[in-house]
Amino acid sequence: METMEIEFIGQVDNYLAWKDYQRGGRCIRFIAVKKESLEFFANDDGVCTYTVDISYWELSFEIKKHVKYALNDGGENHSWFYIKGEVGKRKNSGYFYKTFGRDEPEYFSLQECKMITSPPIINKNIENERNTEFAVEVDISSSLDFENYKTGNSRWDFYSFHVGQGMCSLITNGKDGILLDVGAGKPILRGDYLKNDYGYIKNDLWDMLAELNNVRVIISHPDSDHWRMLAWDVRISNKISSIFIPHNTKKIIWKDITINNKVTNVSGYIYFYGGDFELFILRSFPSKKTDNTDCLVSLFKNHDGEKILQSGDYVYSDMKNDLCPFIRHLSILSYDAVVVPHHGDAASANAIFKPLGHSAKAFFSAGNHTGYGHPTKTSLDNHKAIGYNEICDNTLALIKSVKLSN
Repeated sequence: METMEIEFIGQVDNYLAWKDYQRGGRCIRFIAVKKESLEFFANDDGVCTYTVDISYWELSFEIKKHVKYALNDGGENHSWFYIKGEVGKRKNSGYFYKTFGRDEPEYFSLQECKMITSPPIINKNIENERNTEFAVEVDISSSLDFENYKTGNSRWDFYSFHVGQGMCSLITNGKDGILLDVGAGKPILRGDYLKNDYGYIKNDLWDMLAELNNVRVIISHPDSDHWRMLAWDVRISNKISSIFIPHNTKKIIWKDITINNKVTNVSGYIYFYGGDFELFILRSFPSKKTDNTDCLVSLFKNHDGEKILQSGDYVYSDMKNDLCPFIRHLSILSYDAVVVPHHGDAASANAIFKPLGHSAKAFFSAGNHTGYGHPTKTSLDNHKAIGYNEICDNTLALIKSVKLSN
């Protein structure tokens, strides 16, 4: 078999990912661009990104050096690596594929992987300042925004989905919709998702999206388990009219040519109104900045007084200490439903926001990734003890909807 050399400039997405191919196992996941494509990073249209998964044990020594370095650099390093491999060898260290689309993975043998500082052209162009807004207000009852919106069908409901180790919710009136994250993970794997022209696994999310005219997406933060279905499923990416992300997160995924022109960086808030509900999206200002706390927090309120909270991976105790007073205020409210932060990890068991009434729901969006162990028994128990009715099915290998609004 003819061999081919490949070179990537990659940004770490996840140090503890699970392979979608090669019989599973632990890997380091990068979102990368080919080295020869760096010059296109300055283009307004964006650049083609690749997902690169490399066996954890191939990189364990290099990663340990990097972690030590990252702890001592004041948080300025964003986990950049130079990756060199060879396609066509008998022994494969990992694989890569275009992040957006349905391409099959190409397998390669790792030749070199070393820490680097991010190239100047990436630093300069990683976030399009022209697409950054402090405040975005959207009247969803306007025909200018939702062409086929019918005032006679004004009820909007809130659904969450079992998506394995990921997170995804949909607010919809059956004609248009707003997605809060659109991610998935183990046991939902990319190969199974794409199989049989997307027909291999049952997918309630697409069944609902297929009927909608206009769909917007709010991404809480850039971890791939909060957006991967947007990349896997061309039907979803084609359906989406706009994507809102927290500003200044500096991730190359948002420069991908497939979505670059749909992305708006939000530095303050988004407010959706009209119909029978309001949706407040608040940009966090965490007292301690991490990938999980640097995010967008969503609060859904309808005319029946129901309140539903989804905060991505931003746990309750951290929200209580946020520098934004509107996010701190969330801690004194009571909720008809919460999508439990960070998939029900250990930290989500603390300072839980109060339920409203005996029917309040706590939805655990978690999978069976053994490296994470989500959801924790403590989080499940503590949500139940405070009065929530827990909803959890972390071994479900299909995408199933659960209605959280009454």
